[in-house]
Amino acid sequence: MIIDLNRAGRQGEGDDDEIDFALVNQQARSRLLQVLEHWMPGGTAKGGEYVCGDKFGGAGESCSTNLTTGVGSDFASGEKWGDPVDMVAQIDACSMLDAAHRLRE
Repeated sequence: MIIDLNRAGRQGEGDDDEIDFALVNQQARSRLLQVLEHWMPGGTAKGGEYVCGDKFGGAGESCSTNLTTGVGSDFASGEKWGDPVDMVAQIDACSMLDAAHRLRE
C-alpha cells in the first residue's frame, strides 16, 4: 500500500511524498536482526525468535519477535505487533507513517 501525502491534503515533494509500507516491511525483514538489535537492545536470538524482557529490549524473556516475519508480542503487557513498521510505531509511540519513515532511514 502506498500513501500519497498530497492526496491527504499535505504538500511535500520528492521521495517523502509516499511510503510503500509493504516494501519498507520487506526491507526491514531482510535485516530484521539488525532492526531488532537497534530498537530492542539487550535481546538475544534464540532459535527463530528474538527474545528480550519488553518491547524496549529490557532484560528477561517475556517479549519475542519472529526473526522471519517480524510478528511479535510482549506476553507480560499483552502488546502485539504484526510487522516491523507496527513494532517501531509501538516502541517509538508514533504513527505508522512516522515509523515507516524511521525504518526507511
